[in-house]
Amino acid sequence: MSLWDDTKNELKRDEFRERHGYYYSSQTFAFSRKDAVYYAHTYWSHPNVNYPYDPDNDCTNFVSQCWTYAGIPVSVDWFCDHITGEHFVRTNSWVGAEEFANYMMSRGYCQISYTSLDANLGDVVQFYNPEHGWHHSAIITKKEENGNLAYCAHSDSNNDKDLTAYYRKSGEQLRFLCPYNAY
Repeated sequence: MSLWDDTKNELKRDEFRERHGYYYSSQTFAFSRKDAVYYAHTYWSHPNVNYPYDPDNDCTNFVSQCWTYAGIPVSVDWFCDHITGEHFVRTNSWVGAEEFANYMMSRGYCQISYTSLDANLGDVVQFYNPEHGWHHSAIITKKEENGNLAYCAHSDSNNDKDLTAYYRKSGEQLRFLCPYNAY
């Protein structure tokens, strides 16, 4: 990260502090799986107008919206804030797949699993390939009795897409971000 990036991030944090005047603590939260799935099903094809939307690169922005709706509190290091018109300020951890995972892990909001056996509704699934690294995020929205999973996503907008079929076809590696304090 360059000095300019550091400066921009500090300005984002300062503006967030000034606009909201408080911090959230990562110590107190509850995660509603039902709310995460509800949000994903509601906004997978018609993005929430209160957030920015980039049809080509919106996956982690969408996941962040789902998780904040489900109970993960925003902070000066993870937020998206509307400034004016179509202008938003957002952190890298809000929009970047790897940064999102690092933030959630470092704050104690979730654990990472590399097996779908641990995955549950509302969890985040992330996709990896050697060329792009961890490059795509989606929300688990369905878990069948046989263990098959389905997901909702932006960028490549999908509603209850079969994860098993996609995974076998793509050959990408998967990881699951499984939130603590989930009900």
